[in-house]
Amino acid sequence: MAATAVALHQQEELARARRPVGQTILRLPPAISPALLVRVAAEDGGGACPAGAPRPSGAAGPSSELPTQTVDRLARLAVATVAELETTIRLAGLDPAEVAPPADPGSNAFQGGPYVAPGSYDAAQGGMGASLAALDVHLDRWDELRRVIRSLPLAEPLREYHMASPFGLRLDPLLHRPAQHEGVDLAAPFGSPVLATAGGTILFAGVKPGYGRVVEIDHGHGVTTAYAHLRNILVRTSQHVATGARIGRLGSTGRSTGPHLHYEVRVNGIPRDPAQFLYTGRLVLADGR
Repeated sequence: MAATAVALHQQEELARARRPVGQTILRLPPAISPALLVRVAAEDGGGACPAGAPRPSGAAGPSSELPTQTVDRLARLAVATVAELETTIRLAGLDPAEVAPPADPGSNAFQGGPYVAPGSYDAAQGGMGASLAALDVHLDRWDELRRVIRSLPLAEPLREYHMASPFGLRLDPLLHRPAQHEGVDLAAPFGSPVLATAGGTILFAGVKPGYGRVVEIDHGHGVTTAYAHLRNILVRTSQHVATGARIGRLGSTGRSTGPHLHYEVRVNGIPRDPAQFLYTGRLVLADGR
């Protein structure tokens, strides 16, 4: 019952509200950058980090020359940030482990290196090495979760609309008997621009039974979206589109009773409630994702 009440509350908010450009309640944490690490090191009294020590995404791990205090502080910052990013993903109704599985330390099939007997280094050096290794894991997770959130369909598919039919069980509009609705129907004026809710690659752009003219987008991490009943299509298969790109115009093709957008979100092929993604999108600054 509680979950149903939350879902209804979200749908009511979406039916009423419009998100002003730039409005936000939740801001994503910054990306990992040399400037961030230098700032933390400077605040800890360690001065600027050595050249090449801080690493943005994809670069080498943290430098062993970083002060222990800085490493510990960065680790705490990374852990807190990872928790915040995972909370954002859960707001969209997803399990972070599903769309961004944590790295398995034992997943590397091939390992090697010279043998060094235990106790070859003093305790301080050993502790620092362990701290750096842990920090590197946290920073990698930070980067991965930001990439996932940037790929989630959190933007609006229409500039203005109201919720005409929610996700889940409903009466079929043509047969007038119970049926499962695998998306949401968003009502807006005929011919309204339909927008990509996240960047990605066009999987399909054409006509499908029931859907009429439809565009499907692959956003990565197993997430896809579909935009159906279009009047016309403005993209082609395999084309890359950015968030907010115009992909078609609202229509009433296919199995439809009137002009609207049938909008779907799937994760690993399983339909998910788009209202949860739209709700989360209202909490995240669109141009800062």
